[in-house]
Amino acid sequence: MITRSNILLLFLSFLICLSCSSQEKSDEKLNSESQNELNQGQIEYVERILAAVDESGMVRTSQFVNNNNSQNGVWISGRGQVSGKPDISFVSLGVEVKRKTLSKARSDSAESMSAIIKNLLGYGIIEDDIRTTNLSMAPQYVWKKVNGDQERVIDGYVVNNTLSVTVRDLSRIGKIVDGSLAAGGEVTRINSIQFSIENVEVLETKAREMAIKDAINKAKQFETSTDMNLGPIIYLTETGSEPIISAPSFKSAQTMSAMEFDTPVIAGSLDVEISIRIGFAIK
Repeated sequence: MITRSNILLLFLSFLICLSCSSQEKSDEKLNSESQNELNQGQIEYVERILAAVDESGMVRTSQFVNNNNSQNGVWISGRGQVSGKPDISFVSLGVEVKRKTLSKARSDSAESMSAIIKNLLGYGIIEDDIRTTNLSMAPQYVWKKVNGDQERVIDGYVVNNTLSVTVRDLSRIGKIVDGSLAAGGEVTRINSIQFSIENVEVLETKAREMAIKDAINKAKQFETSTDMNLGPIIYLTETGSEPIISAPSFKSAQTMSAMEFDTPVIAGSLDVEISIRIGFAIK
């Protein structure tokens, strides 16, 4: 059992030890003002201990426990999902030319790409919606036996030129794909077709409202099923996603040559999802 007398004796002993230590280290001693501040802080700490000693002489340790826990509460997740029809598409296409000389690879690549761009403009694609995303030129190597030894030698050159094309009239994607393949010839590559919603904010707002209602309904269920009373919101965070659906890729004009109809490209629908996490205080 800790009594007030015992605490005072311990405190006086501590001050004596501190005084002795200060004399041994006179070159590092504190000035009088700092020493007074230190002693005052020690006195205040002891006064806190004395205030925590009850009539039986026991120290109430709860006086020194920090009960301010900002994590106290109930954390609930909410989810909202809204479907919408895509109204914009991004087509990645280009040419891949392999020739024995770099100059021939460059000239053939430029010729095919110029024909593809002319085709795109003919379908109403504006220049601002056509962007080069990759242009590379590299030698191709093969292993050959030279003077009895295997050596890595240049066997030709490859030129890749890729465009990203924004298509705003989805009904014309099939014709644009077919026209590009025909214009560029066998070196044309259709890498991917992706769909999106240009003004997705409207769907995000609806999905967010659904997510909030979902979380609040769960909170009400907690209150109904338990004796818990929830207070105000103390925490809120959101995560969202805008998935993009890709259509199949097409490799070359030869793939399309046997078809007598437009390449079928179906946009389908997109799901816009918002997830939130709400923290409610407990009354």
